[in-house]
Amino acid sequence: MKELSLHRKYLELGLIALVGLVLSTVLFLFARQAEDSRIALGFARSAEKQMAVLKRELAMNLHEVDDLRTYYESSELVTEAEFAVYTYPTTSHYQGITAEIWAPRVTGAERAPFERELRGKGTREAQVTERGGENRPVRAGTREEYYPVRYIEPRAGNELYVGFDLYSEPGLRAVLDRVRDTGSLLLTRHIPLGGDRESVSQYLVISPHYRKGVPLDTADERRGAHKGFLIGLLDISQVAANAISSREAEPVRLFLFDGPATPGKTPLFFSSMPKTGAVTGAPPSFEAAYAAGITFEETLPIANLNLQVVMFPQPGLIASKKTLLPPGILLAGILLTGLLCLYVRTIRGHNTRIRQFANNLLRTSNEVARERNRAQSFLNIAGVIIVALNREGEITLINKKGCEILGYGEGELIGQNWFQKCLPEATGKEVSAIFRKVLAGEIEIPVDIEYPVLTGSGEERIIAWSNSLLRDENGEVIAKLSSGEDVTERLRSTAALKESEKRFRDLVESAVTGILIAQDGQVVYRNPEVERLFGPIQAPIKLDELRGIHPEDAKRFLNMFERVRSGALHSVEEELRHSSRIAGEIRSDTRWIYCRASAIEYRGKRATLLNVMDITRSKELAMVVKDRITSLGRVAAGVAHEIRNPLSGINIYTKTLRALLERGENGGKAAEIISQIQAASNKIESVVRKALDFSRPGLTTFALTDLNAIVEEAVTLSSVSILRGDISIKKELAPDLPKCYADRRLFEQLILNLIANAAEAMRTTSIPRRIRITTSSENNTIILKVSDSGPGVSEDIRDRIFDPFFTTKSENTGLGLSISNRIIMDHGGLIDVARSEWGGAEFVLQIPVERRRTPR
Repeated sequence: MKELSLHRKYLELGLIALVGLVLSTVLFLFARQAEDSRIALGFARSAEKQMAVLKRELAMNLHEVDDLRTYYESSELVTEAEFAVYTYPTTSHYQGITAEIWAPRVTGAERAPFERELRGKGTREAQVTERGGENRPVRAGTREEYYPVRYIEPRAGNELYVGFDLYSEPGLRAVLDRVRDTGSLLLTRHIPLGGDRESVSQYLVISPHYRKGVPLDTADERRGAHKGFLIGLLDISQVAANAISSREAEPVRLFLFDGPATPGKTPLFFSSMPKTGAVTGAPPSFEAAYAAGITFEETLPIANLNLQVVMFPQPGLIASKKTLLPPGILLAGILLTGLLCLYVRTIRGHNTRIRQFANNLLRTSNEVARERNRAQSFLNIAGVIIVALNREGEITLINKKGCEILGYGEGELIGQNWFQKCLPEATGKEVSAIFRKVLAGEIEIPVDIEYPVLTGSGEERIIAWSNSLLRDENGEVIAKLSSGEDVTERLRSTAALKESEKRFRDLVESAVTGILIAQDGQVVYRNPEVERLFGPIQAPIKLDELRGIHPEDAKRFLNMFERVRSGALHSVEEELRHSSRIAGEIRSDTRWIYCRASAIEYRGKRATLLNVMDITRSKELAMVVKDRITSLGRVAAGVAHEIRNPLSGINIYTKTLRALLERGENGGKAAEIISQIQAASNKIESVVRKALDFSRPGLTTFALTDLNAIVEEAVTLSSVSILRGDISIKKELAPDLPKCYADRRLFEQLILNLIANAAEAMRTTSIPRRIRITTSSENNTIILKVSDSGPGVSEDIRDRIFDPFFTTKSENTGLGLSISNRIIMDHGGLIDVARSEWGGAEFVLQIPVERRRTPR
């Protein structure tokens, strides 16, 4: 029997050791896997940031190249000097744009005048050329049409290209025809001349230029209206190098390919951080990097190209990210397993001795006295209170731990009534009554119970008790044996934790940011801010049943949760539109919300936390800035027009004055010329000051203002764009118009916006293009009307044109009329739209003469 018990004891210890080792190994493997996932996720995030910088850099360079086309569209005739001045900031500040080119269309009949014009400019060769022997240009043969390089900047080092017929290159000719017929921007490989080195990363960015005012709907119409090509020479490897070097990132190896990335293919660009540069052959580490396992790949579409970006971590990066946590977990698990085995073995021995001691108590009082000292030594090493009470509730035994907790010596407790000495008064009466009922056999003894004890210092400590009864040979109860564990601190920690949770919940409930938790596709928690944004939510509710998400953004909204739930990303951020609904219809109060979904654990299960914030105001402000910049562009055109005439006068007066001084003629004529120069200078100063007043930001400033004067200035500033659009503008201004309280700068912006909208609306009309501005007053109110002969505003959208973000043109922001409406409301007035006498739009503004206070 003893041998069987020994085998059983060692079997239990072996099982504990086996389970401990298995758990330690599992935790080690889990920690190692989690660490590898963390490293891979960190690399993916770093690569995504690197990718965002590269995208932005390429977009900025393409935008700068495309600005050349915009410049040509806004100008009637561009001289070589103007071309050089306009392109200098681009070629000097953007290292990726190595040159910009204008190649006009020249027919066979126009070739000779074109070459004479080149010779008139002192151009070397002064003829239309094509590629000859040794890759050098020679005089071009006779063809029906040519596309020779007319302007190129920078000129230095590119003289060979002046006059070079791009149409003479068979491969390039097909691309030029495609660009001309489609009207789209395209990229193709650069064709070097002379001593230029061929580079796999240099591309020609080609866009067409057409005559103004003619239809461009079909390929034949575009061929007939075609004037030439605007071309930028873009070095993609230099753009990528600038993007990579513009920020500090983790060590990576980056490959940039034209098309799909395959081993052995030559990249456009290769970077091994921190050094960057283009390569002419595939780096030897490309195939080895693929085999390493951690890779980031993304396709970057640019016009007709699909650039493939591939990133790998540098050798040693993964190893440097690893920590000693997994081995530490394994070592700690093995150590804890050993300690647990030792503890179980010790406790088993203690339990055996305690049982032996209890059996001895049941024998005789003489045996109890004889074994008391030996049992006491065992009890004293126990980490819990052990106390024995006789039938009168007197303490007959207590161990060292009990004396420490109660703050008494053993001699001060033995023989004392437990309920009176060691318990608070109310607790002592309650527990004493239970004890008497147990002795009487009325109830069973509570095996596990918690109640406080009173220490010698007057402090109350909460003890968790385990009770048992000691009986004699006849089954009579002779004593109660209890063991108790001090749980005061644990209960206090639990109470503090509950209080902390309450404070945290109060904080979340009162947060100004919406907080939503989703599990298994359902909303399981939402704070009041979420309900304010989405309306009342009866949780649980499915995510696809949430109201208010704009139909066009609903798929992106659900995709956020799926990407986080699947583990593809730890967090996802999106900006979405949100509208309240009535009977299934979307109302016009569309707002923008910022959402950030993150993976969390909620109540022991994987969940997704969604933070929601209303960013409508921020979006509006961004759009306001954009519209303001557009308005400044129109003002700049007006300023240039206003300055050009007096500036030309100053130049003429200066030459005349110099001639008078050289001939020594009378000073009276010179004084008159100086006076005229001063008048022209004052005119320029006045125009510049008005432009600065218009562009300077500030708070709304109300002052008595002549509205007719504002209309005059707005028409003057818009004159350049009006004349270019072949638009006639008529002013019918009331001469006795009263002054009103208004912000001059804001009203000038408002009228400029209305004139620009009218001009834009009439851009495609074939009937005479007319704008009329009238002012009048009645009933202490000024009425201003802006009418046009455009297509007008249809009835189905008339009630929505003043809503933020509403627009019928994809290139517009949809804030112009919304801002105009806000300006009028800030002045206490009204704005409405009607049909003009020509069938176009007529905007009617009512402005009070007296200043009114309106709520913002």
